[in-house]
Amino acid sequence: MATSHVILEHVTFTYPGADKPALNSIDLEVKKGEFVAIMGPTGSGKSTLLLLLNGSIPHYIEGTLEGDVIVAGLNTKEARIPNIAQHVGLIFDDPEVQLVCPIVEEEVAFGPANLGLPREEIQRRVESCLNTVRLKGLERRNPYTLSGGEKQSVAIAAVLAMQPEILVCDEPTSMLDPLGEKKVYSLIRDLNKKYGMTCILAGQESEEIAEFADRILILNHGEVVAEGSPSKVFEEEMYILEKTGIGAPQVSVLAARMKKRNLWKSAIPLALEEAKVELARILEGNMAKQAVGRVEGEIEEQEMIREQTEGKAIIRFDDVYFKYPEAYEYALENINLTIREGEFLALIGQNGSGKTTLSKHIIGILKPTQGKVFVDGCDTLRASTAELARTVGYCFQNPDHQLFSLSVKEELSFGPSNFSLQPNEIERGIYDALKIAGLSESILDLPPRALGKGERQRVAFASILTWNPKIFVIDEPTTGQDLKESLFIMDTLKEFNKRGKTVIFISHEMELVAQYATRVAVMCQGQVILNAPPKTVFTRTDILRESNIEPPQVTLLANNMGKWGVPPGILTLDEMEEFLEETLEGKKDARRV
Repeated sequence: MATSHVILEHVTFTYPGADKPALNSIDLEVKKGEFVAIMGPTGSGKSTLLLLLNGSIPHYIEGTLEGDVIVAGLNTKEARIPNIAQHVGLIFDDPEVQLVCPIVEEEVAFGPANLGLPREEIQRRVESCLNTVRLKGLERRNPYTLSGGEKQSVAIAAVLAMQPEILVCDEPTSMLDPLGEKKVYSLIRDLNKKYGMTCILAGQESEEIAEFADRILILNHGEVVAEGSPSKVFEEEMYILEKTGIGAPQVSVLAARMKKRNLWKSAIPLALEEAKVELARILEGNMAKQAVGRVEGEIEEQEMIREQTEGKAIIRFDDVYFKYPEAYEYALENINLTIREGEFLALIGQNGSGKTTLSKHIIGILKPTQGKVFVDGCDTLRASTAELARTVGYCFQNPDHQLFSLSVKEELSFGPSNFSLQPNEIERGIYDALKIAGLSESILDLPPRALGKGERQRVAFASILTWNPKIFVIDEPTTGQDLKESLFIMDTLKEFNKRGKTVIFISHEMELVAQYATRVAVMCQGQVILNAPPKTVFTRTDILRESNIEPPQVTLLANNMGKWGVPPGILTLDEMEEFLEETLEGKKDARRV
């Protein structure tokens, strides 16, 4: 019988000044070699629980801890952090908090070197881990010059190089592209199964968690509200998932909706292949009339051309090349891209493909090495960032990179004050921005850093809305957020877009791209390799694979069910549900659950 590797006994933890515990009476036992995933909405206590496991709480982070945490036989109240660190490796959700070396390979070698390992073994681990996270060729780069996803990969490699007994991961793939995300989960699973490493991971990636985890723990308001195998949680606890705003695999949600209409008889599927088998059986047994898919190449091409030529060109890249100082290769190469007024454009692509570099050209933070960028008729080579900011609002991937004022009100006032708006206009803009961003007036006097990550992201949005720019550029707006918060953020951007504003967002969340974008530009190795409406983009799996992109699960399902009359290019669960209801029940206007 497996021994317990991690034990939490009646654990309650309260941060200083908090009116309620972040964790309340938690009992948890993790067996040696088990893979446990922790899910929950933003602020549910996931990160706090993980910080208990490496001794950060109570030795580094202050607060009141009740109960005992036993890790690898050590009581974390008594053991010193260096002793605990010999058994536990922790990957944070923000990679910048754990990067300490000026060169990538030194960062990965840092831990093994401190263990006193032979030089040859250190080098072997460095090479192996960098290959695993797809950073080969970046060994001599400064980690802080890399993209957010590449920084995350460096942090993952650095912890893996330590080969800890217990691997603790806090949103380890939140900044990674879809196939990179799958690769990291697969890697963690290999470490778990091949080498017996105990893995405890907090994450939102339900499809990967369903495939790889042995057990799932659902937290809400610091308490365990559900626990069990993936099949138990994603079938029997669907109501709790919906109530707490946690996403389930799309095929599981689809099957649950169809079950309510008595159209799905078998167990709720967790994976795409399971869903394909059952859906094929349902469609064949129903003898449904074959539907005709709208994916004729000529029609797609006409739609693509029409969408790209309607409306005024508000941003234009003409033969743009860009190279970072001392870099050998271009970060952007031969970019020709026109963005129309009022578009809702998604920039997608693998980590390091050039998405953030391209977006920074729009606000003038970066200037082309060759070529021209025009924003609302202005040549960015001749304009300062301050001048462009009147037209373009830019949100960084990490909101903490742009929040610097002592209070939320000062933060929201900063932009419009610099554009010489009148006090009454500034005041009106602040309250309008708060409303759109879903923020309470009660936070106006609080320092931004005192807020949760989701609220800080909304404050960053609101700080731009206050001066009402024509263009909104936002880099990874939903990183590390739960489904409910992610949808709120995207609805906020949609509201901004409805007002006639142009929205450009970078994302690795393909479900959100499919649901919200009107056009998608796919980047790979500094080039735009596909530029079309989402329906067209997500049927081109051959091209997407070049940039490590995988379509949403429901789109993959549709793309593989043409033999049974399912049209390729279905983008959302609602579209698939409507098609199946019309096909199986003969309804013209399908109701939605």
